[in-house]
Amino acid sequence: MDFIDFWEFLSVRVITFFTAMTPIGKLRASIPLALGVYHMNIYETYIISVLGNLIPAAAILWILEPLNENMRDEPINCAIFDAMPKPGCLLKSGEPLLQYYIL
Repeated sequence: MDFIDFWEFLSVRVITFFTAMTPIGKLRASIPLALGVYHMNIYETYIISVLGNLIPAAAILWILEPLNENMRDEPINCAIFDAMPKPGCLLKSGEPLLQYYIL
């Protein structure tokens, strides 16, 4: 297999992968594109599309974790970022936040 054949083989898969990563396209665009336009194998299409769809979600969760931890230190954000606020969270008036939290 020479370089041009390899690039044609790889480019179809890369296009499918990046189409699955787009916020609007996701699997709705990447699977029909790969099957209909590029005539790829259905199993290969599914694996590449799902992996491309998982990458943005993993990246967003990885980026949001430090942001979540930094914002959790602010007293008023305890109610926003925690399902149950930490007992140490206080309002600016010094009152505990738990008495204002509605379950």
